[in-house]
Amino acid sequence: SILVNESLIEGRLVYLKTRNLASSQITNIFSFYGKSKNTAAEWKVHVDIIKSKIKINNLENIIIIGDFNFVTSILDRNNQSLNTIDNAAVKNWTEIEKECDLVDSFRITNPKRILYTYSHTDSKSKSRIDRIYVSEEFSTKIEATNFESTILSDHKLIKLRIGCQIERGPGSWVFNNSL
Repeated sequence: SILVNESLIEGRLVYLKTRNLASSQITNIFSFYGKSKNTAAEWKVHVDIIKSKIKINNLENIIIIGDFNFVTSILDRNNQSLNTIDNAAVKNWTEIEKECDLVDSFRITNPKRILYTYSHTDSKSKSRIDRIYVSEEFSTKIEATNFESTILSDHKLIKLRIGCQIERGPGSWVFNNSL
């Protein structure tokens, strides 16, 4: 059930506090739509609003989902480089990732994989500007982050599958049965 529904930036940022009726777990969800023409100062204001909401309220179990309109890694643009929009936003966003223990859900299970959520109308530019970030509490429960095409948008849908505690090791293990 939804406990809080708050618009933090009109048309750009919504905050929801939810309670799972089965487990009573509280989840704090932010839905963000980044303006592609923001200056570095405007990106800072937007990121600071999210950061202050998290810190002042000591929020846990955080999910931030949205069309960020920037990327933080060259893996997420088909030209393998950050553009001026990315460079204006990346410093502030990487700070909130560190300070609030947020991780990109796709990169948890796909650290080097290259997939895109958006293709520009010129058909040349592709990027993964649509992302889901989760707090450390969720990071061990991520089973998969998938992208799905839709006729409703020029962006792909993002599906996040969160399970129970998932045990992860440093890599694959193979039993040597030739001993």
